[in-house]
Amino acid sequence: MYLAAVFVLSSRMFVFLLLAARTALSIEIHGHRGSRGTHPENTRPAFEEAVASGAYSLELDLQLTGDAVPVLSHDPVVGPKRCLPKDGGPTFEPIPLLMLRAADLSRFDCGVVRAAGFESQQLVPGTPLLTLEAFLKWVRQNHVRQKLVVEIKTDSSPPPDVAYFVRTVFGLFSQFDLKGQLWIQSFSKEALRAAERADASVPRALLTEGAGDFCLQAQRGNFSLAFPDVQAVNEASLRVCEKLGISVVPYTANEPLEWRRLIGLGVRGIITDYPRALRQFLAAMAQ
Repeated sequence: MYLAAVFVLSSRMFVFLLLAARTALSIEIHGHRGSRGTHPENTRPAFEEAVASGAYSLELDLQLTGDAVPVLSHDPVVGPKRCLPKDGGPTFEPIPLLMLRAADLSRFDCGVVRAAGFESQQLVPGTPLLTLEAFLKWVRQNHVRQKLVVEIKTDSSPPPDVAYFVRTVFGLFSQFDLKGQLWIQSFSKEALRAAERADASVPRALLTEGAGDFCLQAQRGNFSLAFPDVQAVNEASLRVCEKLGISVVPYTANEPLEWRRLIGLGVRGIITDYPRALRQFLAAMAQ
């Protein structure tokens, strides 16, 4: 009887480990701002690292310049927390991107400042601010196959014309024949509705902050994906998401304990600043 019980327990453990391995292999790795933990965010070196790490997607942020050119930037300003003048001038006060034209972006080097909290970032002097057009040209020329998860940012002052912003983004993706790789994400439901009008076949993800009914919000807006704050994700919220058929990809998880917790809950993917480390972690789980 004792041996039979041991056999049953061993069999259950084997099944559990097998399911865990299969789950680990299916997790999508979304490289947050490329690979913010290892390289300056939203720059080509960060995206190159995310591609090399085998990330499922390259996650990026878009703001508009004063001449309405989409540029890769999380913040609505250019400032010394991320960039310095190329001419070696003094540290400057943050400048709203809406006060700059696309031609002005060449004045800044965004590869010489380590972001706070990311002291291991590898600096790459001479790294420019990227326009979306320049980024997509790099994607096309280098045959990058990852999904491109684009956040439409609406926190500038004044806020952008969202419909125009989205049309411009879709136009550039069409120009480079890359719409099949495009996902749209935003905290702005207006932006996501504009994306649906532009092309309903492009996946749309609702970003949410704090705790709450993030999957109910996604369902009400007819958005197929929910990208919640990682702290809001728990067993109860995931049960709701499963019933509604909403896929969940939390942000931003950087620690093995957090990765293991999310995998156990059954998320679709994980947004991380360390895509290579997460890839290695999943590979170890799958062994």
